[in-house]
Amino acid sequence: MDGCAAGVGRGAPRESCTMSDGTVRPTRRRPISIKGDVTLKLYPSAVRQPSPRFLMAIAIWAVAMLVACGGNENSNSGNPSAATVAAAVGADGLPGTAFPTNGNDHVTPGQSHGTYYSNPPTSGWHVTDLPMPGISTTALTAEEIPHFLEHGGVWVLYNCPGGCDDLVAQLTPVVNRAIEAKRPVALAPYQLMSKRIALVAWQRLLTLDSFDESRVQAFIDAWSCKYNPEGPGYCPNTTGTVAPAKDAGSTGFTGRPAASPTPAASTKKTYPSAPALQIDASKTYIATITLAKGGEIKAQLDPRAAPQTVNSFVFLARDGFYDGLTFHRVEPGFVIQGGDPIGNGSGGPGYTIPDEKNDLKHEEGALAMAKSSAPNSAGSQFYITLAPQPALDATYTVFGKVTSGGDLVKQVAKGDRISTITIEER
Repeated sequence: MDGCAAGVGRGAPRESCTMSDGTVRPTRRRPISIKGDVTLKLYPSAVRQPSPRFLMAIAIWAVAMLVACGGNENSNSGNPSAATVAAAVGADGLPGTAFPTNGNDHVTPGQSHGTYYSNPPTSGWHVTDLPMPGISTTALTAEEIPHFLEHGGVWVLYNCPGGCDDLVAQLTPVVNRAIEAKRPVALAPYQLMSKRIALVAWQRLLTLDSFDESRVQAFIDAWSCKYNPEGPGYCPNTTGTVAPAKDAGSTGFTGRPAASPTPAASTKKTYPSAPALQIDASKTYIATITLAKGGEIKAQLDPRAAPQTVNSFVFLARDGFYDGLTFHRVEPGFVIQGGDPIGNGSGGPGYTIPDEKNDLKHEEGALAMAKSSAPNSAGSQFYITLAPQPALDATYTVFGKVTSGGDLVKQVAKGDRISTITIEER
């Protein structure tokens, strides 16, 4: 998947995060079950032996109960029809509705595939990019969801056609706490569902009409790293198997990209590739962000810590790319984000740059690059933190820090326009 759109945290951060204390060792794949081994004990009877027909009835009942209550969540044998596929909520004492597996086949973006059992999907056809724990502002497609689930991840998805800064502000702390606790959890918008909130794990789905912190937290606690069908990764201590993909039938959800809103066109120039190196790492670069409503925010860039990121930012600023763009995302206590030529979190300069891990931290006033959940997916969108955000350190590239105008940063409102960004070389 791709993910944090040029987004950051809450909507944005992503990269890699190790979910174990030491070296991750491959674990032998084996089927798993919810409550250990399930055996059917036939007690001896002094009266008479059960008839074959009775035994057959008992066996059929046992199989039905395994399917309804989860059993081996990775088994797809005896798939029911899409109309009866969901088990009762809480049938096994855990939050969410259970769904059979759609398998784990890889597809390319836009490639035709079978029908998902649920929307959002809880398993099945997916693109090869593995999303990272964090917060994204880029709207997901159905095919970008399952891969994260196969590594024990939990998606916290939201859909607010009219915008929902308040909801994102409520969900973000919950997701950040989970990440700090080394749980693979990610937040992102998903516009192909009717519900406002969806919590998604491997073969498990819980939808909500409004924010309920206790239910969100309970789902994360119950399902993050519960099942990890692809083996080691974020959750090296759990493994499983994935049954072959099976179409849910015409009543399911295909996840066709055409159902997504058509992104607005950008009038900004795009570039075929990242710029050649034009900065001198031995020098200091000061970026001045002039706001159209008045005031300047100055930030010192660090070309030694993030040379390619600084080089791209300097190039775009000097070429006038940022002139007239807006801060399309403002989340109090978290970040302000701008640099999107489309203005909705989905735009970029036409190229991406590699992640640059360094020792710079997400302190208050940190200047960093937003990106999707995919590695090396940053482009032109940047953000400034409004408070320390240590959960983002492992995922996003910090390349500078605000040195003056910090009060203005906290006064930026959604839609405020950037007049220009100038670069001073010292």
